[in-house]
Amino acid sequence: MHTPLWIKIGMALGFAYLGLFSINLIGDMLGGSSGTHGGEHADTEQVADASHVADAGHTPDTGMGEADATHEATIDSAAEVVAALVGDAAAGAKTAKKKCGTCHTFGSGEGHKVGPNLFGVMVRGRAAAEGYRYSANMKAMGGSWSDADLDTFLADPKAFVKATKMSLKIKKEQERADLIAFVATLQ
Repeated sequence: MHTPLWIKIGMALGFAYLGLFSINLIGDMLGGSSGTHGGEHADTEQVADASHVADAGHTPDTGMGEADATHEATIDSAAEVVAALVGDAAAGAKTAKKKCGTCHTFGSGEGHKVGPNLFGVMVRGRAAAEGYRYSANMKAMGGSWSDADLDTFLADPKAFVKATKMSLKIKKEQERADLIAFVATLQ
């Protein structure tokens, strides 16, 4: 099976980020608890990390020191980034068959069920499967699916687009990443 270039790039970036994060974490462990990140620019980096934590919606536990809270939140953020970037298409195919197959088909030329056939969904755009009756709100959205939009939709479809027929919520981030990787192969 041919892996699309964007998946390879995403995986490389994810692994690079994870590697840098691991090196930084090990350096902090070996360097003691001085609260620095191994250089003169530690204060700037810590402020940047703290703003990243605030942007990501994490609230550090007040029972920890500031540096510890920042590292814990960064660990959560790193896990989210890696999960979002490194989806396993084979695992996604299994999840799709188990959780999505009741309402969707995946093969080229297969008919629609309660939901549309998903073959080519990433290239054809939203509400564009020929012969499927989409909700008015989905049609009005138009545009195409990005990985981030699809992730948000899979997490809570009715919050993403009101009155959609889809009610299944995929709560686990890794399952969503795997599904997105699988759907991207359907071209």
